[in-house]
Amino acid sequence: RQDTVADAPASAQPASPAPEVITPAVAPTPPAVPEPVVARAPSAPVVARMAAPAPPPEPALPDQEPTAAPAPSPVTPRPAPRPAVVAAPPSDVIPLRPRRSAWWLVGAAAAAIIGVVSWQRMQRPAMAESVLATAVGGRDSLVYADGSRILLGPASRLSVRARPGERPESVTLEGEAYFDLPHDPARTFRVHAGSSDITDIGTRFTVRQPAAGPTVVEVHSGSVAFGARGAKPLVLATGEQAVRRGAAPPERLPGAAGSEPPAWTAGQLAFSDAGFDTVQDALRRWYGVELLSGDSALAARHFTASFAGEPREEVVRILALTVGAEVAWQGDTARLVPAPDPRPRP
Repeated sequence: RQDTVADAPASAQPASPAPEVITPAVAPTPPAVPEPVVARAPSAPVVARMAAPAPPPEPALPDQEPTAAPAPSPVTPRPAPRPAVVAAPPSDVIPLRPRRSAWWLVGAAAAAIIGVVSWQRMQRPAMAESVLATAVGGRDSLVYADGSRILLGPASRLSVRARPGERPESVTLEGEAYFDLPHDPARTFRVHAGSSDITDIGTRFTVRQPAAGPTVVEVHSGSVAFGARGAKPLVLATGEQAVRRGAAPPERLPGAAGSEPPAWTAGQLAFSDAGFDTVQDALRRWYGVELLSGDSALAARHFTASFAGEPREEVVRILALTVGAEVAWQGDTARLVPAPDPRPRP
């Protein structure tokens, strides 16, 4: 350009300087920043988004001389971002899942059991209470479908609460009764006699509960638990017998209870080394006789005898002879008095 100005004629007006071509600087293209890739659920495909390319440079103006564009600065190409990959859990890791509670199974089972039991109870007949009583000298019995038998002695009373046709679980006794029951561990049988409870652990036993006197239990087979209500009982085995007087604990009696049912179940009245109170209660229930003793020594004696349908006068006379006494009658009351000494006085 300097050469061109020097060669021009002097007369010529100096040419206006050519405008300087200013090439706008092209800002370097910022490196493409890939958008953050969000890991999605395995069910949705993961798409890797690429950055948009940089816009082309603006063209030169018409009155500007084309100039060579500056060489772009070398840009190290960035590797294309790879799609994000969700790593699979290790084979030895078990993914957590919400555990299903098993309590609902327990609740459902309990509800089903309650429903079945309630339905069975609704189907079973209702409990009914009945009373079996015998007169003086009379006897009666109850027989159940499972083979159980209850024989009620003379002048006795048995209160039974059970469903029709089923063996009762408990009875209340006043008097004397013989029980022959198949033992069932699932069904406890209990006899309430006064303030005592007799629980069946075996099969055959007799309970005697006088209106005013001690409670006596004899075990003919198996075993029973005998004691005050709510207290620790005395367990009696086959052949054992015990008595409970008042509020005292039961105590074993000497002698052995026979393996056969008592004689009164066959209509016989039998005494084997029986005390005065036992004979007194039996005569009251069998014959309606009130036996009294006019001597303390006679009341301490024991009686052994058996009867099978004899009249009451004969029965009392024989009993008096066994202890060396005489009988003084007054209505239904028989009083034993010492017999006079048959030996002549010197």
